[in-house]
Amino acid sequence: QFTEEHLRLMIAIAHQAALAVEDTSYYKAMVQAERLAAVGQTIASLSHHIKNILQGVRGGSYLIELGLGDHEKATTEDGEFDQEKANKSVDMIRKGWKIVERNQERISSLAMDMLTFSKEREPDPKPSDWNAIAAEVVELMQTRSQEMEVELVWQPAEAVPTLLFDPEQIHSAMLNVVGNAIDACEDVDGGKVTVTAKYNVEEKKVRLLVDDNGPGIAPDDIEAIFNVFVSRKGGRGTGLGLPVSRKIMEEHGGQITVESQPGSGSRFILELPGGPAPAKPQKGQPSKPAENIQQTLSDSGNVLSDSSSVR
Repeated sequence: QFTEEHLRLMIAIAHQAALAVEDTSYYKAMVQAERLAAVGQTIASLSHHIKNILQGVRGGSYLIELGLGDHEKATTEDGEFDQEKANKSVDMIRKGWKIVERNQERISSLAMDMLTFSKEREPDPKPSDWNAIAAEVVELMQTRSQEMEVELVWQPAEAVPTLLFDPEQIHSAMLNVVGNAIDACEDVDGGKVTVTAKYNVEEKKVRLLVDDNGPGIAPDDIEAIFNVFVSRKGGRGTGLGLPVSRKIMEEHGGQITVESQPGSGSRFILELPGGPAPAKPQKGQPSKPAENIQQTLSDSGNVLSDSSSVR
């Protein structure tokens, strides 16, 4: 027979079970609401960025249309050709096309950053030259820095061995950080960005230091700049460059750190662990067994050996 104590026990168990069911239902509803809110925020942010890019494309197209119209008017009713008017119209067309081109790059960059950030992909490490990748990034950004009247200085590292990393992904991470540094100096008189490569033999770490003399970042904002869709460039930024760069570095077992104070510029440090890549066997020499290759990769700081740091 069940006593009064048994009844009270069953009531207590039922009460706890009901609370657990209610908490589970509430948790599911909360997660669903957060997902919908995240989707809504993403759509709103993307719509805002795409709208800004389309406005740029529209402005460039308008200049091209004006230039084409003026070029047609360069021929007078008498059949004479006004060379000066034609040259001005061609200059206007070129100006409009440059605007369209810049916004094409922005929409392409936005799409690629979205793909990189939304998809988990393992890096494809290849023996690569850290100095060469950084030098290529600096060369690509020279035109942009000149347009913004920002001095861009490149200081390569000495005696950097060939390392194992994904050159395309690291190139993208470097490009985002250097581009941000140049943008930060746009409104600064005598703006300057210094890109310095370093290799620490003892630590077996390679670094890229990107220093700018821009307005700097407040301590409370340093971590926020790595959040998705958070941009300090007004309507020009997508808020994806730094999150994507951090994701790439963490997938390689590396990191991005920031040193900055308001009014004194900023320093972004891209750090990657890794020793020299294994030497390729010469012709006529047998390749290393798989066990030896694996050991060599492990000794050289294989950046894929630990993916637990990927966020």
